[in-house]
Amino acid sequence: SDQPEPATSAEADQPETATSAEADQPETATTGNENVQEPDIVEQEEKKEEEKDENPSDAEEEKEDKEEKKTDEPKEVEKDENPSDVEDEDEPPAVDDGKSEGQGEVKGEGAEGKAPYILQQLDLGDCSFGDGGADSLSRLLDHDCGPRVLMLTGNKGISADGWQKMSNSLKTNTTVKALHLDYCEITNKEVAMLVDGLSENKTIQTLDLEGNSITFGGGHKLVQMLEKNSSIREMKLTEGNNGMGDSLKKDIQELLEKRVS
Repeated sequence: SDQPEPATSAEADQPETATSAEADQPETATTGNENVQEPDIVEQEEKKEEEKDENPSDAEEEKEDKEEKKTDEPKEVEKDENPSDVEDEDEPPAVDDGKSEGQGEVKGEGAEGKAPYILQQLDLGDCSFGDGGADSLSRLLDHDCGPRVLMLTGNKGISADGWQKMSNSLKTNTTVKALHLDYCEITNKEVAMLVDGLSENKTIQTLDLEGNSITFGGGHKLVQMLEKNSSIREMKLTEGNNGMGDSLKKDIQELLEKRVS
C-alpha cells in the first residue's frame, strides 16, 4: 500500500518540470531575436549618416535644383503673359536700305522736300519752242526739280505771254543756275517781263542774252534788275543788241566784275 504514492508524486513532478522548461524556452528565443535585430537597424542608420557625411554636396545640389525650378517658373509665366516680346525677339532687325524718310534722295538747294530729284541740264534750243512749250516749262520750274542749266537758244516763236509765264516761275525757282536765252528775238517788251522774275530770283548766276534786239531802254531795265538781284555773276550781251550802246554794255560788265572780285 506504500508503493503507489511515490509513483504519483514522481509523475506529478515531471510535467511541472517540462512545463517550466517549455515556458523558459520561448522566452529565451524571443530575447535572442530582439538582440539580433537591434544591431542591424543601428548599423543601417550609421551607414546612412556616413554616406551623408561623405557626400554633403548631394543634398546641396538637390536644394539648388529645387531653387532653379522655382526661379524658372515665373519666367515662363512672364513669357506667356507677354507673347509679343518673344515675337519681337524672333523678328530679324530692320534693314536700313537708305530709302526711308527721304534718305539717299538728292534735293535741290532750298527745295526742302519739293523735288526728290534734280534735272541737271535741259537743252531745248532750236526746237520751234512756242507758248505751249513755255507753259509746260513754267510748270516744271514751279515744281523746283530743275534743271540746273536751261537752254532755250534760237526759239523765236515764244510770245510775250509765254515769257511772262516763265518769268513768274523764275521768281520762286531755286534750281536754275544758268539761263540761256540767246538768239530768241527778245526785245525791250520781253526784257520788261523777264526782269520782273529775275529781280526776285536768288540762284541764277549766268544769263545769256546775246543775239537779241534789246535797245537802250531794255538795257537800263537790266541795270535796275541787277540792283535787286545779287546772284548773277555773268551776263552775255556782246553779240546783237546793237541799240543798247557799247557804253551801257560796258557799265553792266563792270558792275558784274565787282561782284566777282
